[in-house]
Amino acid sequence: MRRIASISMLAVVSALSASAATVLFDFNSSLLPETPAKTVSVTDSGSGFVATLATAASSANLGSTSSAASGDWVSSGTSFDTQGLDSFMENQISFGNSWQTFISGPKGASLSLTISGLVAGASYQIALVTGCPFEGAGAWNSLVTSNTYDSAAPSIGANSQTIQARTPTGYTISDVIANEDGEIILTVNTPGSSHTPTFNALAISGETASVPEPATASLSLLGLTALMARRRRA
Repeated sequence: MRRIASISMLAVVSALSASAATVLFDFNSSLLPETPAKTVSVTDSGSGFVATLATAASSANLGSTSSAASGDWVSSGTSFDTQGLDSFMENQISFGNSWQTFISGPKGASLSLTISGLVAGASYQIALVTGCPFEGAGAWNSLVTSNTYDSAAPSIGANSQTIQARTPTGYTISDVIANEDGEIILTVNTPGSSHTPTFNALAISGETASVPEPATASLSLLGLTALMARRRRA
């Protein structure tokens, strides 16, 4: 009887345990409300991951456009090789053409992305496309995170958490640690007042918070309750 109870308890624990997921967030105009906004948020229902974009600029709001329509990254044409990003995510996702649309912040202002719903202290892999549209190739902005991470490509600033951005740029960031609130925070900063930061698409892979499957968890709990009641009667 004790063994059966242990098996039932194990089933409950398994139902409640965390799992891994790879999620692609495509930042485009569909995320923006009809009214001007300084913040937009999207939730992936499968993993519970939440991506929130925000600008702190008081004089302007978030915007959105498409490279195909506006000539974004004119120095690079309208193509962008995402094979490296897809490979980094172990072919679990494909960026496809998602990099061609983006949400932008005001010129000269920072644009932050907070990924929440993560497991505090857990390690995540991130593949990201960001840029500075309507500019020639160059280090027009920098991608910064206060979270610790193992390595980033194409480059990181010496002894800093800064990743230099070019136009357009795909990043692979290894072993980014979610903070105590279960968040990873990325910020695009731009120099002066004439450059526009963008977030185009992001994929994140790693542990999800405990989200039990209702049917499995309920049946396991009922079975365990019945076994314990039977044992007490015996």
